[in-house]
Amino acid sequence: MVKRFYSLGIAAVAACIFSYAASANPITSPTNLRSGPGLKWPVLAAIPAGTDVDVINCYGGWKHDWCNVHYQGYNGYVLAYTLAPSGNNVIVAPIVTNDLANVRKGPGTHWPVIGVIQPGTAVNINYCAGGWLYRWCHVTASDHTTGFINSLLLKRQGSLFAQ
Repeated sequence: MVKRFYSLGIAAVAACIFSYAASANPITSPTNLRSGPGLKWPVLAAIPAGTDVDVINCYGGWKHDWCNVHYQGYNGYVLAYTLAPSGNNVIVAPIVTNDLANVRKGPGTHWPVIGVIQPGTAVNINYCAGGWLYRWCHVTASDHTTGFINSLLLKRQGSLFAQ
């Protein structure tokens, strides 16, 4: 009898920890707000997907398609392809799968498939690694699937600019 209650207690604690861990990393698909128009400039803030930003101007040429924006008291720059129109506003576009995506245990097709994500599923990119021919991104999907997806299968939903 004591063993049963002990086992149930451990199961309850594990369930609480799992549900906390699952909710601890919501799908926000953030973009970095930088102090200048380039990846070498310091990050001022991370702006979550769906957040309204005030666009001051967007640039091409030497600034490599960066937009100057205002967000929560900060003036800075974000990559243009991370923005999308939303009604009369401009938001940070969420990252979604653009096709059926195999989730792999490691970064490459030689790794086993551990899950499949449907087209249009929101994901957070944890990090990306370049490889021969392809870039692979370690992602966490809205259904809590975690693993590697070919970066060609990811896009910013609704973005007007090419990535």
